[in-house]
Amino acid sequence: MVASWLAGFACLLVIVSCHAKQDASIAESALGQLHNHLTGQEDDQIFADAAPEYQKSMNVEANHAFFNRIRRKLGAPHASKPISIQVNHMPAGTFMLCQFQTSFDKGNAQENVTWHLQDGKPRLVVYQVISPLLTE
Repeated sequence: MVASWLAGFACLLVIVSCHAKQDASIAESALGQLHNHLTGQEDDQIFADAAPEYQKSMNVEANHAFFNRIRRKLGAPHASKPISIQVNHMPAGTFMLCQFQTSFDKGNAQENVTWHLQDGKPRLVVYQVISPLLTE
């Protein structure tokens, strides 16, 4: 009985581990795409690809100003390391809440990103960058 329970528990751990790796891969790939658009000054593409929640939170001009400020104060992003990735399955859909430590041209920052998975595609809901360089 105990052996059967342990085998079932081990199987569950493997499934959870596989999902965690897949979630991390989706989040890192989505962040990489966001960084490519950021570096390429493709703010309109970021806005167009974002979820309706993001688009309702700011207009196109505010989106441009936001990303221009990040480029001016931090420069281009280079490398990101996930700090945490949390996946929430809710009636409104699946949301990924992610934190990354990212190096930029001019320093490091923490990026907090929320993605809404729609038809398997992550769409930006929230993007927050925390760095002392942004307060200067």
